[in-house]
Amino acid sequence: MINNRSYIPHRARHIQTLYGLKIAINGVGNAQSAKSIIDSYLERRYGDFVGDTVVRRSRVELDSSVDCAILATPQVTQHFLRDPFTLLENSGFTTSPPQFLYLLNSAGIPPTSFTNCFSPSTPIDPTAQCQFNSLSSQCKTMAATICSIPDDQKMLGHNIQIAQDNITRAFADSADIYAASNLSTAAQFELSSLQQTLTTLQLVSVMAQTDVAQKNIQKSDIKMCI
Repeated sequence: MINNRSYIPHRARHIQTLYGLKIAINGVGNAQSAKSIIDSYLERRYGDFVGDTVVRRSRVELDSSVDCAILATPQVTQHFLRDPFTLLENSGFTTSPPQFLYLLNSAGIPPTSFTNCFSPSTPIDPTAQCQFNSLSSQCKTMAATICSIPDDQKMLGHNIQIAQDNITRAFADSADIYAASNLSTAAQFELSSLQQTLTTLQLVSVMAQTDVAQKNIQKSDIKMCI
């Protein structure tokens, strides 16, 4: 049980291919002695063409649902695959056309009752139908999510570009503010220096003993102010 769902294991429908030209007929499980019937048919149909035993080896696989055979030569194998195979039609059994086993394996070997399992007269299990509807809804939701991924990525890229532009502008503004702050600090420092010099000159002027020295200090004071 996975995610509160029960799953019934099935054996993989695959037949090991030991000979590349082995042929297979699927759907013979309901026919009694199908192997013997088919072998006899091949001997009667192609015995004169080969002049020897036609069927070199044969056996049934997958619970006797698939008849496999190795014929005498590649030529008789090609003849058998091209010729219409109507041996079991009158018996009421639906079989697949003869084909190479590796082709049957690659296409997937359907169960014997595969052609009838979806007949309109077959009742549908409500639980299975509910699970199918739920799975179908999940698939549609996933498909919609996958389709929206490119738009989401485009929007994400646009938002990242806007954020980068904002960071660049903020950095430029910070640089301007820093430069203006440096200029203001330098101006304040220069002003303080001038004020300190003026105060010193005024103090020296007050302390001067002679009128000439006082006038010289005052002239220096006036030049400093200019």
